[in-house]
Amino acid sequence: MFLLKKTRNLAIKESKKRYSVRQHLIDFTIYTKWDYCIGKHYYLLCEKLEAVERGEISRLMVFMPPKAWQE
Repeated sequence: MFLLKKTRNLAIKESKKRYSVRQHLIDFTIYTKWDYCIGKHYYLLCEKLEAVERGEISRLMVFMPPKAWQE
């Protein structure tokens, strides 16, 4: 019985995580590549891209230099 309850809780937690992943670009990035280093500017960029998708912003121009390779 304990194992069934634990499994059910894990399934609910994963379901909530997957819902969030479908709604937010940052969550999707973290879900698909958990070790990706996300800078503060990525949060702003994803927020604006999501606003474009929702129709709140009709035009968006993004000017960013490419990310430098880091090892």
